[in-house]
Amino acid sequence: MSVILHALPTILLVAYSQLMSAWRLRHLAAHATLPPDKLTRAWFYLTDPWIASAYIAALVGAVAWMFVVERFDVSLAFPLYIGLIIAIVTLASALLFHDPLPAMKLAGIFLIILGVVLVSRA
Repeated sequence: MSVILHALPTILLVAYSQLMSAWRLRHLAAHATLPPDKLTRAWFYLTDPWIASAYIAALVGAVAWMFVVERFDVSLAFPLYIGLIIAIVTLASALLFHDPLPAMKLAGIFLIILGVVLVSRA
């Protein structure tokens, strides 16, 4: 369980990054006149303060991850990290963005959480 607590800042920062990017990109696509070419549109996105905050959070999360990997086996920490991010982002996107959450997806999240618990006890 200690590895989860140490990885939690990274997990939350990466989850924030994914959710903020999704929210802001959906918002901009629906409400802004987007540049037609991809390079200009990418610059438009990257200069948006909310999207920039998502990338900064991901960078800080990557730095925090270094301290997790220095202390724990990556074969233990990485599955927990990925599993919890998948669960958090999936559930939060259903709550915040009304993304579909059918029974099969819920069952998958349950299995991921079960796997996280089992791996954390290994």
